[in-house]
Parts: sequence; C-alpha cells; structure tokens
Amino acid sequence: MKTRNARCSRRPHRGVTLVEVVASTAIVGVVLSAALTTLGMAVSTQRAAASRVEAHALAESLLNEILAQPYEDPDGAPLPIGVESGEDGSPADRLSLDDVDDFDGWSRSPPEDASGAALAGFAGWTRSVSVELVGVEPDGAGRLRASGSDNGLKRVIVSVSGPSGESTLATAICSPHGAHEAAPAFDCVWVTGLAASIRAAGQPLERTASTVNEPSE
Repeated sequence: MKTRNARCSRRPHRGVTLVEVVASTAIVGVVLSAALTTLGMAVSTQRAAASRVEAHALAESLLNEILAQPYEDPDGAPLPIGVESGEDGSPADRLSLDDVDDFDGWSRSPPEDASGAALAGFAGWTRSVSVELVGVEPDGAGRLRASGSDNGLKRVIVSVSGPSGESTLATAICSPHGAHEAAPAFDCVWVTGLAASIRAAGQPLERTASTVNEPSE
C-alpha cells in the first residue's frame, strides 16, 4: 500500500501594526475625553442647580424674617426709611431691628443668622436688603412705582450672591394691615385662640394655638 506524505502548511500569525495601535489609542482617547467632558458638565450643572437652591433658600429665609416685623416702628418713630436711634443692625444689635424698613441697606458677608452668627458653609456669599416706599401708578394698570411718601406699601428686596457668580432676588410687598399690625379702631369680635380636641384609640388629643394679632387689653 502506497502512502502519501501530507505536508502541513502553517499560516504566519499577523501581528498588530504600529498604525493600528496609534489609531486605537486615538479612538479611546477621543471617547474618554468626550466622557470626561460630559461628566464634568453634569457635575457643573448639578453644582449650579444646588447653588441656585441655596441662594433661593438664603433669600427666602431673610425675607420671611423681615416680613415678620411690623410695618411701622412700634415706638412711633417717624419716617424716613431706615434704622432709628439705637438700631444699627450690627451683629450684636440685629435683634434690635423692630420694623420692616430698619433692614434697608443691611448687608452681610458671609450671611448670618438672627443672632449675628455666620452661617456655616456659606463663605463668599453675600445677602443684602433694600426697602422702599411704593405707590400704585395712576394709570389704573395696578403697577407699583417708588414713592417719596408713605402710601401704605413698602417693597422689600433681598438679594443674594455667591462666590461663583450665582445670584437671586426675593421680593415682597407689605402693608400696615398685616397680621402683626395694630387692631382696627372699631368694635369687633376678636379671635384670640383656637383649640381642637379629638379622641384616638381611647386617648384624647388636644391642640391649641394663639393668634399673632391678639389685641392688648
């Protein structure tokens, strides 16, 4: 029997060329750069959104504090707008500000609480306040404009700016007819408190609350 020797042929292994390595590296670099850019933009957007929320919270908290004050000075001090004698709004005396327009021109950096202590985490931030007398435009459109006399309206503007350029404004209009003002000069029925009592699972639950405009005797 005749046999035939079969010769095995081997194909040479083809290696990766330098051009392919360079091209692959370039593609990976482009993709990685795009991914890092997208991630950086997402982080920046998140920080900017967080800063806007913080700025809004700072403005609203101070605006609410101001609006909790009476429209006019409780001691009957006349205009102009601004602090009266013995009220300078300094960190030690901020609690002496006892009406809305005492806060006109007030500014602090960093922001402080009512006792004058700096708020943690807000280095480089600034809160400022302006208060002005306003009146209704005579054209009947109901627009407000700055006024040199007291028409029973004051505009309070709280501005907040951050170290990265973020800023916001909070504005409110107040009048002498708010909850913290004097009682009207006529006879009426006063509500000085509210109380509620319910029973749950055999146990009585009671809640009481007093009004902020309780008349003096």
